[in-house]
Amino acid sequence: MRENERLRSTDPIAPSDAASMRQINATEHQETVQNPLVEDRAQGWFFPMSSLDMPIHISEAADAAFATRFREALTPHSVHIPRTSYVRDESLMVLSESRLEWPNPARARFLLKVALRTVCQYYHIVLKSSITEALEKAINNIDDVDRLIKCKLLALYALGEVYSSRIAAQKATIPALPYFTQARRMVSIPAERPTMHTVEIALLLVLYSYNLNRRHTAYLLASSAVRLGIVMGLNMNVPDGLYSNRVAREHRKRLWWTAYVLDRTCCSKLGHPASIADEDIMVDLPSNENLEHLTDFEDVDYTRKSIELAGLSQQTRQQLYSRRKHHVPFSQRVQTTLKNITRWMETLPPRLQLDDDKSSPQPNSIVYLHLRFNQVRQKRVLIISVLTLTVLHHCNAAYPASYPTPSLQILGRSFNKPQGGRTRKCADPR
Repeated sequence: MRENERLRSTDPIAPSDAASMRQINATEHQETVQNPLVEDRAQGWFFPMSSLDMPIHISEAADAAFATRFREALTPHSVHIPRTSYVRDESLMVLSESRLEWPNPARARFLLKVALRTVCQYYHIVLKSSITEALEKAINNIDDVDRLIKCKLLALYALGEVYSSRIAAQKATIPALPYFTQARRMVSIPAERPTMHTVEIALLLVLYSYNLNRRHTAYLLASSAVRLGIVMGLNMNVPDGLYSNRVAREHRKRLWWTAYVLDRTCCSKLGHPASIADEDIMVDLPSNENLEHLTDFEDVDYTRKSIELAGLSQQTRQQLYSRRKHHVPFSQRVQTTLKNITRWMETLPPRLQLDDDKSSPQPNSIVYLHLRFNQVRQKRVLIISVLTLTVLHHCNAAYPASYPTPSLQILGRSFNKPQGGRTRKCADPR
């Protein structure tokens, strides 16, 4: 009896409301079982190359995929333009067999100074005091220097040449290419007993590989640095009694997090999975605690925000571009990602923010941090969808089969509906 009274007192659902609820549930189910960004290439995107026996794989999250999608939106039937402008393996092998000429003392000091003031401001890789001391020892007698120290100096020379060059590099004369090839030949990756020097060299080679447009090489080296770190236990904290040197402990931590950042940066550009999950990382974040001399370390807040941003880039790939089965609808995953990106900017310390009113130019490291942020937060999905619809509207054309209409409905809800279900325009993270 009480149950019947409760049912009578309950407001009946209008047929139109019930139909709307069924439509919403069906759409959310569709979002859960499929990813609208990859549904037209469910088996993966492979591009045939006449020069290769096997077609190359292109991830939908890669920069190259976005460029192709952008061209397709502007010009129907556009094809992917493969990356062919990079230094070939054969050229590197020839240079690695040539005789190495070390720079004179003045040039060596200059190249090291440039490397430390440029890329080493963005990423902590070497201890400045230690590498400067090693340079002076090498200048006095190169034969007294360990093989890996020589290798590290060559990698730093290569970066110094690149960032000090004031002319556009020609195809046949890339700055410091001999230094890079000799450094790559000297180091053993993988190493059976890796050291901190091995990880440092791998990360330096990652940075130079990008200057050669060898993105796959950079990805493999960054992944190797992470895996070498795992072998050494860099992803774990060492007990104080076993490793009491505070500077060495902090260098160990920051070196690991640099490998983490570069690994995820390479993954973001190529759309590949990361080398280690966040859940398997137990080491503390960088800190200035109990450090008397900070000349070997950059701003800790900058380093931490860089680490956080690298994690967001991988989260974006997993949540928006992954082919794995998700239990959360696509629209909710987009909203969660946007909120996390917005929170990163809201918690950015004032000294790391860009200020257009400042009379003096801001450090390149801060500009670079914001450039990375813009690459992570850009709404590629929405850009392609809106651009496609705009072009088709002006051409009075139908939406192409390669971009199914249900995907647009999902994308529209993703960027405009909050997780709570109420209809309102979501805040732009900018």
